[in-house]
Amino acid sequence: MVIDIIHNSFLLSDSQKIYLIDRVKNSSEAYADRLLKNLQAENTFMLQLLQKYKTDSKNTSIWQLKWELMQKNFEKIRALEASEDDDLFDLDKNLWEVL
Repeated sequence: MVIDIIHNSFLLSDSQKIYLIDRVKNSSEAYADRLLKNLQAENTFMLQLLQKYKTDSKNTSIWQLKWELMQKNFEKIRALEASEDDDLFDLDKNLWEVL
């Protein structure tokens, strides 16, 4: 179930999805539960942002929404990275390699 939710995530890149799927397969049940809660919070967050965008009469907030989505995504990945206390994945290092 968690793997399907990861695949359907709007905020995760393909490489992040691969990373998280691998981590779920090799991690504890508690980690999978925390990840599931984060992904469910993502769904709620997306709906809130879409409702905010819909009510924006000027329709100028799309870039602001995109930025908020990116920030939320990075915060979640960093929180998961910090909670595992290992050096398998360094988000900042991998971002520099991609860019």
